Amino acid sequence: MSAPEKHAKIRVRVALFAIRNDEILLARHVKGDKEYYMLPGGGLGHGETMVAALKRELQEEAGVNVEGLRLQAVCESIAPNGKRHIVHVVFRGEYVDGEPGSTGLDERVAEVTWMPLKDFFNVPFYPDIKDYLIEAAEGPVGPLYREIRWIK
Repeated sequence: MSAPEKHAKIRVRVALFAIRNDEILLARHVKGDKEYYMLPGGGLGHGETMVAALKRELQEEAGVNVEGLRLQAVCESIAPNGKRHIVHVVFRGEYVDGEPGSTGLDERVAEVTWMPLKDFFNVPFYPDIKDYLIEAAEGPVGPLYREIRWIK
């Protein structure tokens, strides 16, 4: 294995894991003919803290604020060709202020909504940590680190 490229760009994506009753907050993304779900959030900007980036992204993407954040998981995926590397930093939020909806500022985000956990089992979701999130929704679990298989 060759040494990693030292100046290659690594994308850091911050995301919110929030549970309300038996529902999880999700963003439905549409790219061409592909539809999938992600935790709401987005990219970290240079000079921006992760919490500040998450709060900004939630305002831009869903029109909501969040309080009571704590680190829940760190996941990373690297494309098989090595050209893309994404680190997902997931925070659990205890209180979401406002009713989420797509603001239209990110054209890929078709909607941001509370989805019943029973329906979450059946939707395409990235990164592939659905089993962990379902377990975490049912009760306290420790933070997670996972390398995830890259999915096209």
